[in-house]
Amino acid sequence: MPVHREWFRGNDALRTEVGPKGFDACWNDGDTQTCFDYAKKFIDDDPTNGKLALAVAKSGRRGMNAYNAVPLFKRAMTATKGTTVCKDDDLKLSVTAALGLPPDYDDAKTGRELATTCWTDVKKAVMAELGKDDAGSYYKDNACQVAQAKKEDTLRLCGSKK
Repeated sequence: MPVHREWFRGNDALRTEVGPKGFDACWNDGDTQTCFDYAKKFIDDDPTNGKLALAVAKSGRRGMNAYNAVPLFKRAMTATKGTTVCKDDDLKLSVTAALGLPPDYDDAKTGRELATTCWTDVKKAVMAELGKDDAGSYYKDNACQVAQAKKEDTLRLCGSKK
């Protein structure tokens, strides 16, 4: 699904309205990697259009594994200068999902970065997941790293500070 800026030249409002709908359809077609690659390019073609970047990131969160959308949310953060993205519920879902990945995975690194940047807004979700009995060791490693860097009292949930 090649979607290019030229298709909407001179009409950013139309691009912002129609683009995310096209990605919603693309994710449903099943080739998520192709859709993801196009989504990154689509956002990167208009890197200051925060409304578009956030809408595409939210579409990505709905259309693929939530953790795969963290690079799109990172682009949305850059485009909006963080003004609205941190408060978004889809970002919170993507970040908490990414923290469940092995710490050396790119999406886990991006998840930690977004969690750190948006700590005030994601703290409750991250700490709630950390407090669950079935929180995996990857989640614990990633979440504890962020929480401890933010000077949270994590002794009960994480053990001693690293």
